[in-house]
Amino acid sequence: MTELVEVAALLVAVTVVRAVPVAEVWKLHARRFGGAAPVDSQ
Repeated sequence: MTELVEVAALLVAVTVVRAVPVAEVWKLHARRFGGAAPVDSQ
């Protein structure tokens, strides 16, 4: 059971770390085209 929790925590950590740069790149990409990012619910 402990291993499952560790794997889940690792997956969440990787997702968060990966989501931040993607969001930043998406903002720059949207700004380049003079529009707002379509998905910005956070």
